[in-house]
Amino acid sequence: LTGLEFTESGLQRGQELLNQHPEFITNIIDSPEYAIGAGGGSVSFIKGSALEMPLADGSFDTAFTVLALEQMPYDYPKVLQELRRVVSRYAVFIEPFSETNNLRSWLHLKKFDYFRFSYSKFKDFGFQPIIFFTDYPHKANQGSGLLVAEVVK
Repeated sequence: LTGLEFTESGLQRGQELLNQHPEFITNIIDSPEYAIGAGGGSVSFIKGSALEMPLADGSFDTAFTVLALEQMPYDYPKVLQELRRVVSRYAVFIEPFSETNNLRSWLHLKKFDYFRFSYSKFKDFGFQPIIFFTDYPHKANQGSGLLVAEVVK
């Protein structure tokens, strides 16, 4: 499991959390050439931006985002292009898709300038939806959907 973290403080916080759970072996690295298989650990972090991931093409079989795109409402096309580049099989997205929000929630997302677009647009970036559902707990002021998509070759 490899996480991409933008800030040094995020890397440090990730290390702190993993230290509290000794069942995970951790490798904190900030050099992309050591990212894959570094030290045989089960959890590692890479410092970098989702807009320009410091990873080789097809580095991972599967990628996950959990409320990450909501923080990048206008950059999501570039992030999806980068994900498509580094992922070879599947991507799982938990995001506040437009299909999961009523008008009140959508206005809240717009007010705070959060991601609020349709999961159907992900096909334009090479992600073919396999399943989409919303049947799980949500934030109080917005809904989110879980999309599992296959990477189109």
